[in-house]
Amino acid sequence: MPKAKQKENPWINILVNVVFPTIILMKISPMIGHVAGLLLALSLPLFYGIWDLWKRRTWNFFSLLGLASILLTGGIGLFSLPPDMVAWKEALVPGLVGVVVLITAWTPFPLMKKLLEQVMPWSHIEDAAREKGKESELLRLTKITTVLLACSSFVSAVLNYVLAKLIVMSPAGTDAFNEELGKMTGLSLPVILVPNFLMLFGLMFYLMWSLAKITGLDIEDLIQETAQHQA
Repeated sequence: MPKAKQKENPWINILVNVVFPTIILMKISPMIGHVAGLLLALSLPLFYGIWDLWKRRTWNFFSLLGLASILLTGGIGLFSLPPDMVAWKEALVPGLVGVVVLITAWTPFPLMKKLLEQVMPWSHIEDAAREKGKESELLRLTKITTVLLACSSFVSAVLNYVLAKLIVMSPAGTDAFNEELGKMTGLSLPVILVPNFLMLFGLMFYLMWSLAKITGLDIEDLIQETAQHQA
């Protein structure tokens, strides 16, 4: 039996990508200088991301885009580009993700279908839909949920832009810029991640309800089989 890939600890992810950079930018940067502070704050998520990609051997578009986002932030600060660039960069990354996800909805391989194949007993679900003659409805559901997933990325892009626009106003390459960048990073957790979590929760509820309706399988059975599939 192949060894299951170790899942990333979400708490470590939050610490490395949000908490530590926020503390460094807001508290440590004034003591060590804005350049050193910016480099230190960005090096943590950058090297953690590279290490995680190397460990999991999952060099996909979305992972690489996350690393590119960190490098772009560093470039804006080090080359003293206009602070408005931060807002556009913050919107660009989730916006690109949304576009890519949306494009897959009009292909034979919607992203949601690929994701569900990895986390659910998809062959069993397809067999149940086939027995009821609802294969086309199942495919349509994966396309609809893929579009909804893309919409959540577009909402993130708007929230990212507004948050950065309201907070990051000082010239890049200054202690004030670093402090504002740290404040923006810290606020991204409640302002962006929480709404996204709620949207994804609603999406998963709609997905499970629709799967049960299409296949005739009980929702509790679907959840239990999904848990067993991931074990």
